[in-house]
Amino acid sequence: MNLAGRELRILNFIFDYMAVTFVFMILVIPMPLIAKSLSLEFTPFFVKFGVVALYILLYWAYYFLMEHYMQGKTLGKMLTKTRVVTAEGTQPDFWSIFVRTLARGIPFEFLTYLVTLTGVHDKMSGTFVVKDLIMREQVTGDE
Repeated sequence: MNLAGRELRILNFIFDYMAVTFVFMILVIPMPLIAKSLSLEFTPFFVKFGVVALYILLYWAYYFLMEHYMQGKTLGKMLTKTRVVTAEGTQPDFWSIFVRTLARGIPFEFLTYLVTLTGVHDKMSGTFVVKDLIMREQVTGDE
């Protein structure tokens, strides 16, 4: 199994972070206008809590939906030609992706890549991020 290196994993994180933030901004920017048009008033605490909660939910939804429905790929993984697989090289099942997604909520989990090629969310879910081209060659026998 040809694991994706640290550089690719970092690029995946950056691209996916940008994608989630972009969607988040599209959702958040019109909120004050919508609230005003509906004559809604929110306390500063509610606004801060709501914005943070929305980002966290969007972050988890992005990773879960992309990796589950896009055959182990997120936008970042598509750009870097990598994908999530099981130890057998197959697409992870629902629960593996679910555990992988929840584990991303562990504080500072993304820093585990500084010491190992597999992050905590990889180990907890029994998954790996591999170079997509290499995996396809191994499965089909194409060179």
